[in-house]
Amino acid sequence: MARHVYLALHEAGSEAGPDLGLRDAGYYALDALRTEAGRRAWGAELGPDETRFEAGLMHAVKLDKVADFIGKAALLAARGKPLRKKLVMVVLDSSQPWVWGGEALLIDGQAAGELTSVGWSPKAQARVGLGFRRGASAQQVHRGIALQVDLWGEEVGATA
Repeated sequence: MARHVYLALHEAGSEAGPDLGLRDAGYYALDALRTEAGRRAWGAELGPDETRFEAGLMHAVKLDKVADFIGKAALLAARGKPLRKKLVMVVLDSSQPWVWGGEALLIDGQAAGELTSVGWSPKAQARVGLGFRRGASAQQVHRGIALQVDLWGEEVGATA
């Protein structure tokens, strides 16, 4: 239904006008860029089971707003309570392992959560993922800690 828009954009950014560097990009490239930027996706990092606290999105919510909004009461009730899970960014130590998301995150050999999205980061020159740390692990500081990704029984080093 939108093929004409695609064609018009390509025409405007190619021979018909100045070369604007317009190029096609596949889904995996776009998803990797989203992951690298820390952008959450519905069904991966966001859904009806994640609070804004757990997804790290409280910067976008004003709980002191005078006007009521859907979910405000639930967020106020959850404020200050221990998190069930916490979204973190994970950078793999090696570029060789091929991870997709869904792999377990381990801390000192113990299950601590799972990856939700992974992609190649041109900026970091490494595989970068988003994932949730769960349970007691969600209460701990995560920046810079070493962890492992369980890739079919092999522990792959990473940093949160």
